[in-house]
Amino acid sequence: MAALFSLHLVPFALVAFRVMGLFLALPLLGSATVPVRIKSFLAVAVAAAAYPVVVAGHGQTPVFPESMGLFALVPMIAFELAIGASLGFLAGMPLHAANFAGFLMGHQMGLGLARTFDPSSDAETDLLSQLLFIIASTAFLAIGGLDGLFAGVASSFERVPVGGFEPGITPLELAVGLVASGTELAVRVSAPVVGIVILVLVALGALSKTLPQLNVMTVGFIMKILLGFAMLMAGLASIDEAIVVDVTESLGRVMGWWRQVGAGAGLVAFMR
Repeated sequence: MAALFSLHLVPFALVAFRVMGLFLALPLLGSATVPVRIKSFLAVAVAAAAYPVVVAGHGQTPVFPESMGLFALVPMIAFELAIGASLGFLAGMPLHAANFAGFLMGHQMGLGLARTFDPSSDAETDLLSQLLFIIASTAFLAIGGLDGLFAGVASSFERVPVGGFEPGITPLELAVGLVASGTELAVRVSAPVVGIVILVLVALGALSKTLPQLNVMTVGFIMKILLGFAMLMAGLASIDEAIVVDVTESLGRVMGWWRQVGAGAGLVAFMR
């Protein structure tokens, strides 16, 4: 029993670290509101479910080479964390984009002074950022994003074996594409509100020339908030549709990238 335990300990730990990287980088699971103990327990549970798939996928039991010292595990752990973190961060890019769109809206509407502390992100945020982030998170859960990511991290061991990370398989092109699409989503979602605020400012600027006694600052502050929220409510259905489409496409691109990666030999040897 002790020999069997030592045989599987290191490979299972590496599998758990890859899953932990996913839990740390994904906005929903990696938030500060989820206790570290819960994250660790879920990561170990998912790793325990994925480990038999890793063994069955190679048809043999992973073996930690005796010639490899414990210090050699440090870069391997870092690589496994990086693989899981890249999967979670790239899949969660639309959620960050929705949060950024809310920031653009709130800043233009003058809600920057009404920022509050958000314990989930451990940073200050505003009302619209939280609203759009909740919409994006709901869409992510509704289309089975978590299930897809768990299945994706399990299938990633078929393409990138335990300890088989190589610099040539870094998803730089995918990351650039998802960042670009996320920025486009943020600008597209916030454009109606930003546009109406700009029109309000132009109208108030022209009105101040004809009515110098008008308090433009007070009127403008109220008008930007009222018209901004009116435009947001009018386009909320379209915003939700755009976020759902982007979340679906991002998950599909991330999962598709894993299917295109060629399997490496891995740093962990296997029994023959």
